[in-house]
Amino acid sequence: MAPRGGMPLRRASGAPSDRSVTGEVSVGGERPMKEASPKGGGGMERAKKRKAYDEFEGAPMADMSMDQEEGGSGATGLEPADGLLDYDSLTLAPPGAPSQRGRLRPRPAHVTQAMFALTAVSVRVDVLSIVAQATLTANAVHGLPPPTWSVPPRESARYFDARFDAEASTDVPSDGAWHTVPMLTLPVELKAEYVCVPSVEPRVFRTVRLDNPTPHPLLAGPVDVTLEDEFLMTSPLPTLGPGETQRLGLGVEEALQVARNTRFDEATGGMFGNSTVLTHHVTVDVANHLSRPAVIAISERVGAVPESQKDIKVEETEVVPPWHKPTPIPGEAAVEGERVWRVSVPAGEKRSMKATWIVKLPASKMLLGGNRRT
Repeated sequence: MAPRGGMPLRRASGAPSDRSVTGEVSVGGERPMKEASPKGGGGMERAKKRKAYDEFEGAPMADMSMDQEEGGSGATGLEPADGLLDYDSLTLAPPGAPSQRGRLRPRPAHVTQAMFALTAVSVRVDVLSIVAQATLTANAVHGLPPPTWSVPPRESARYFDARFDAEASTDVPSDGAWHTVPMLTLPVELKAEYVCVPSVEPRVFRTVRLDNPTPHPLLAGPVDVTLEDEFLMTSPLPTLGPGETQRLGLGVEEALQVARNTRFDEATGGMFGNSTVLTHHVTVDVANHLSRPAVIAISERVGAVPESQKDIKVEETEVVPPWHKPTPIPGEAAVEGERVWRVSVPAGEKRSMKATWIVKLPASKMLLGGNRRT
C-alpha cells in the first residue's frame, strides 16, 4: 500500500517482518491509515479486536498531547523546571477545574503578589521609648531586697583598696533582678574540723578553717558549701583580708555524739582549816557513727582567777588525755580558762576524756551562810 501524506504505514498482519512497529506515530500529526477490513464472516469479533488495537496504538499520542499541555516535550531524561521544585508555591486545582485535578501546579503569579500584599507589615520603632522603658526596668533592682547575707562592697571592703579583674567577659541581664556572675578564681586553703563545747551544747558542729594566702581580700557575702557532689548549705562569710584566717560553720553533724558528766566535791583544807577546797571532776564521752575517722576538738573551761585576787588558786590535777590551751585564730576573741582536747575517734568506736581541777578559797573569802566563789 502506498504511503499517504509522508506518514509511514503499518504492515499487514499477514506480512512477514522482523521489526515491531507498534506505537509508531505520524510526524505530521496525522493518524496512520487503517488496513482494509478483510472480507468474510466473524465481523463482530474482528471489530472488537480492531477497537482494542486502535486504543493501544493511540496511547503514545495521548501521553504526548498531555505533556504538551503541561509544557513538557514528552521526551525522557529531562529535569523538571525550577518552578516545579518550589513546593511551597505548588497548588492543587480547585474543584471547578476537574480536568486539572490530580496534579500540583505552580501558583499563578498574580496570586503570589496578592498574598505578599496581604501579609505586608509596616513597623515603626520609637527608640527613645524603648530605651526609657529598659532604663526603668533596670533601675527597679534598687527597690528589691539584696540576696541573703550579701553585703554592699562599700561596707565589706573595710580599709582595702583592691581591683578584681574578670577572667572572661560576661553578659548581665538588665531585667530588674539580682544576678550572680563569676569574676575570677582564687586558691584558698581549707581544713575541715569538728568542734564541740559540751558545757554549753552537747552537739558536734562541722566547721571549715579558711586561710586566704592570696594578695586579694575576700569580701563578705554568701558561700555555697558542697561535700563532694552534694550541696550542703549556704553560709555567710565575713570579709577575709590577705593572710587572714576564718572559721566557717557548716551545721550539726548528727553522726557524732557527745555526753558530758560532772561531779563536784567540797572540803576544808589548810593547816588550821582556814580554806575551802572545791574539786571539779569532768568526764566527756565521744561516739563516732560515721564511716570514717573523725578528729574532734572538744573545748572545756576551768576556773579563771582575776589578777586582783591572787590568793585564789586553781590547780589542774589530772587530765587524760592531755589537753592544751588554744591559740585563737585571727578575728576570734580569746576565752579565759579555755582548754581543748583534740582527739581522733575511729569509725564506729568511742573515746573518753577525763579532767580534774581544784579551786582553793582562803578564809577571807568566806561569808556567813556559805562561800563566796569567784
